[in-house]
Amino acid sequence: MPNPNTILLVDDDPDCRSLVRDAAAEAGVAAVLREATSGTEAMEILRRRGRHAGAPRPALVLLDVELPGMGGQEVLRRIKADPVLRRMSVVMLTSLDDDRQRQRALHAGAAEYIVKPIAPSTLARLVNQLMPPGSLRPHAVHTTD
Repeated sequence: MPNPNTILLVDDDPDCRSLVRDAAAEAGVAAVLREATSGTEAMEILRRRGRHAGAPRPALVLLDVELPGMGGQEVLRRIKADPVLRRMSVVMLTSLDDDRQRQRALHAGAAEYIVKPIAPSTLARLVNQLMPPGSLRPHAVHTTD
């Protein structure tokens, strides 16, 4: 069962992960933000294998398309094919503004396809829509994009 207070950010670029952390702080995201730097590591976390055996499953996955080894589209496919993970919300968060990639991701079950950088207000909207109540701090100030 997913932990309603956890988000998994999967991106190999430390600068992009930092920008998402900053956006989460500005948006008032109260959820724990865990990070993975590859598709393989993301699947280990999601399947709770190895050193991640006791880790909670996230309620939301922010997934880059371009990752070393197993790419984001393949991670998405595996999540949606897994009976334990398939109900998990996945948002593709990528620098690829590519309509073919977008359609492929949405068809495979992604909730949304967002081109980086993500605005704090967009992240707040996603958390409100895709995570349980209480995932944003009360009275957080949100601006429009």
